[in-house]
Amino acid sequence: FPAMDSPDRTESESEDPFTELPSPAIMDDDDIFVSDTPFKPTPGRKRVSMFDDSIGEAFATGLPEDDLMTDVASQSTFYNPSMDSFIPSSQQRRSSSSTSNFGSFGIDKKPEELEEADIFSDEEESFSEDMEADESFELTLDSAESEEEDFAFILWKTRRNTITNKELLRNYKQIAKYRSSLLSHHVDRTSTFGFLEKNEKAKTEKENLEQEEFTWDLLLSLESGHQKHPDSEWKVHSYERNACILAWLESIAKSKEINETVATDEALYDTICETTRVSSSDSSKEGFMKLLWTCVRAGDMNAAEKLCQECKQFWRFGSLDGSNFTSTGNDAEYGWSGNPHRNLWKYCCWQLSTQSSFSSYERALYASRCGNLLQMFKVCNNWQDYMWACFRVLIDTNDDLQLKYNPPPSYVEPDTTFSEPELPLTEGASCSSIEEVFTQLQNNNIITDDKYELIQSWIIKQDYHQVVAQIAHWSRHGEASPLLLRLGTHLLLYFRSHNETVPQEEGDAIIRDYISHLISQFNNQLPEYENDEILNEDTFRMKKARGIALYTAQLSTSEEQIEVFASFLAQMKGASEEEKELFWRYACDACLDRESITCRVYELSAKQSSQDSNNTQKKLDALEWLCLDAEQRDKALLRANELLGEFLLADDYKNCNTLVQKILPEDTFIVVLNHKLHSNEMRNACREYFCLDLYLSCQNLYNEWKSGINQNASMAIGDIATAVTKDAHEKKQMGLAQRFVTTAEMLLKFPPSHISEEFFVAKYQPMLHNVHHPGWLIDEYETENPSREFYLRRVRSHCLPKVVLELEEILSFCGEHIQVLKIAEWVTDQRWQICASFTKEEIQELLRRIRSASIHILSTSKDPLGIKLE
Repeated sequence: FPAMDSPDRTESESEDPFTELPSPAIMDDDDIFVSDTPFKPTPGRKRVSMFDDSIGEAFATGLPEDDLMTDVASQSTFYNPSMDSFIPSSQQRRSSSSTSNFGSFGIDKKPEELEEADIFSDEEESFSEDMEADESFELTLDSAESEEEDFAFILWKTRRNTITNKELLRNYKQIAKYRSSLLSHHVDRTSTFGFLEKNEKAKTEKENLEQEEFTWDLLLSLESGHQKHPDSEWKVHSYERNACILAWLESIAKSKEINETVATDEALYDTICETTRVSSSDSSKEGFMKLLWTCVRAGDMNAAEKLCQECKQFWRFGSLDGSNFTSTGNDAEYGWSGNPHRNLWKYCCWQLSTQSSFSSYERALYASRCGNLLQMFKVCNNWQDYMWACFRVLIDTNDDLQLKYNPPPSYVEPDTTFSEPELPLTEGASCSSIEEVFTQLQNNNIITDDKYELIQSWIIKQDYHQVVAQIAHWSRHGEASPLLLRLGTHLLLYFRSHNETVPQEEGDAIIRDYISHLISQFNNQLPEYENDEILNEDTFRMKKARGIALYTAQLSTSEEQIEVFASFLAQMKGASEEEKELFWRYACDACLDRESITCRVYELSAKQSSQDSNNTQKKLDALEWLCLDAEQRDKALLRANELLGEFLLADDYKNCNTLVQKILPEDTFIVVLNHKLHSNEMRNACREYFCLDLYLSCQNLYNEWKSGINQNASMAIGDIATAVTKDAHEKKQMGLAQRFVTTAEMLLKFPPSHISEEFFVAKYQPMLHNVHHPGWLIDEYETENPSREFYLRRVRSHCLPKVVLELEEILSFCGEHIQVLKIAEWVTDQRWQICASFTKEEIQELLRRIRSASIHILSTSKDPLGIKLE
C-alpha cells in the first residue's frame, strides 16, 4: 500500500521497524527529558532477559506474582546509532561492561529475522531442568511496564513539536510490533518445554499487543491517505478513505496469514503445489483453494499468480484477474488495455460463486471478484475477515458506480456486440457506504466483543467520541487492562491534536486512571542507588516518575493537573531529598504549575497528618517541597512558622530541631527579604521565625544542662580520674548555663542589640536593622487577621513563663540570686509585655522563687535587694 510510506523514504526504510524510534535511554542533548544531564544507558532495574545466558537460573528464582507481564517480554530497548538498530537492554548490559563505545555492539536483525540461536541458550536441557526444579514457579506478565517509557518519550517529542503525526503513529506501531515479536518468541519457547498452561496470559498479552499494533496501523493508513488527499471531502467517507481501510485490512492478513502459512512453512507450500499438479481430485484442490484464498484475502495478487504458476493452474488466475477496466495507455497494443468484457466477467464470477459443486473456498474466491458478500462470509474466520469482505464489496461497488456515471478521462468504452449486464449487480447483499457495511454485519449477527476490534470499528466510522467514552466506561468498571488504558490515553491525545470532538470529562478520566497505574508501579519499586549514594535517573522508578509528570500535563485543566500530581507527591514514601528535587524538576519540564503543586502537596500532607496524630513526618516532608524553589521560599517560611508553633505548643523539640536544622535552608531570610521586602507579612514572618528559633535554642540548652545536672548527681568522688572527669563536666555545665542565660536575655529583652556568633549563625544579622518593635513574638507590623493575634498570644503564654522559670532555676543553681531579683524588672517592664503572658498561678510561682532568692540574700548580710548591710 503506497500510502503507508512517506515520499522521501525508500522501500527498505519503510519496512524496517527498527530505524524510526530513538529510545528514551539514549538521546541527544536537545531531546533529553531533564535539561541538565542526558540519560545514560545504565538500567536501574535488573530484569530477566531472554538474551541472558542465565535465564534458567533467573526463572528458577521466581517472579513477583502481581506483575501482569514477565520481564522477559518487557525489555527496554536502546538505539544504536552506528548500526541504526535497537538493542535489548540485557544485550546492552552485557556489552557495556566490556566496552565504552556504545555504538560498537548490538543486534541488527528484526525480531522476525532472529534465529533461534540468536535468542535462546544452547543448553535447552539445563533450562528445562531449572524450570522443573522449582515447583512454585509461576510465569507472570506485564507488557505495559516495558514500553511505557518509549511511549512517554514519544509524547515528550510531540510536546516539543519535533515529530510529525505520521512519524508519531509509525513509532507507536513499531513499539507494539517489537514487543509483540519478543513476546511471541518467548511464548514459542515456553511451549517447547511444556509450560503452555502457565503461559496462557502471555499469549493473551501477545494478542493484545498485536491488536494495538493493528489499531495504530489503521490510524497510520488513514493519516497517510489524508496527507495525499487533504481536501475537506476526506472525512466524508470518501473513496480514498475506504481504500485506505481496505488496504489496512489486507495488510493485517498479509502479516498474519501469508507470513505464517507460506513464508514460515515452505514444506506445506511445496506439498500443496505438488499435490495440485499431479491430482485433480476435490481433496487435493481444497488445500490449493484455501491457500489461494489466503493470498486474495491479503490483497497480494502477485502471490496468488505465483501460486497458480507453481500449481500449473494458469487459467485459474486468469479467471480471477479480470477486474481492470479498459483505459488508454502508451504501451497498449490496441490503444487501450484492460478487460473489455468486465461486466460480463463479473456476472460470470457471480454465477460461479453460487455453484454448489465448488468448495466453499472456491466459491469465496469468485465471490470476492464480483461482490457476493454472503458467500465470502462463509469462509471468514475473524472480525477482520468479515470487515474485509464488506469493504471489498464497498470498493467494487464504488468502482462500478464511478465507471457508470463519472468515468475517468482515460476510460475507453469497449467496442463489443455482447449484451452485458449493468454494474453494480443488484443481486445479493450490497454495501454502498460505511453505514451499510455495519448494517450488513449486524444483520448477519456478526458482532465482536473484543475491545480492540470495537475501537477499530469506531475509528472506521469516525466515531471518536464513542472510542473515548467507551474506554472510560471500561476503566470505570474495572474492565480495562493497563495496555488498554495506555492505548486509550494515546488515542485521546492523538484525537485532541487533530481537534476531533471527544468528551473532555471521560478523556481526563482515562488519563487519570492510566496515571494511577503508573503510580502503582512506582510505589511497588524501592528507590535504587548506585554505590548507595548516587541516584540513577534511569531506574525503573525514576522513569515512571518522569512519565507521571508528562501524562499529568495532558489533563485538560490546570486545577486537575495540580491535584493529581500533588496527590502523587503527597502519598510518596521513602523519597530522599535528591529524589524530591528530581520529581520537582520533572514537573518543571512538563510545564506543570510547580508553585501551586508544592503548596497543594503541603495542604494534602497537613490534612493527612491531622487524621493521624503520630504522622508529623508527612508535614516535614511536605515542607521540603516548598523549599525546593527559591521563588516559593516565602511560602516555605510561612508554613515553617506554622509547624514550629504547632510543635512548640506540644513541646515536640525533636521535630522542631529537624525543621530548623535540616529542612529550611539557611539562606531563607536573604532570599525572602530580597524578593519580598515590600511585604509586611513576610517581614513579620521573618521576625516570627527568629523569635521561635530563639526559644528553641533556649530549650535545647536547658534540656542539655538539665540532663548534665542529673548525670553529675550520680557521680561519686573517687580516684583522680573520676575527679578530673567531674571537673570537666562541671565546666561544661557552667558553659551551658552561661549560654542559656545569654540566649534567654536575648529572648526576654527582644529585639537584641546584637547577635553573638557563638550562638547563632549570620543568617539573622541581615534582618536586625528591620526589627524595632520590642517584645518577643509580637508583630513588627499590624495585621487585620484576628486569628493571628490569638495564635501569638497563645504561643507567648506557653513559652515566656517557661523561659522565665527556667532562667530562675539556672541562676539559683549557679548562686546568682541577685540576678534572679532582676528578672522581676524584666517581667514587669511594659516594653516587653512579659507579665501579660503569665497566669495567676505562674505569677505566684515566680514571686515565691523571688522571695526565696531574697531570703538567701539576707542570709549573706545583704538587704532583700542585694545591698550589703553595714
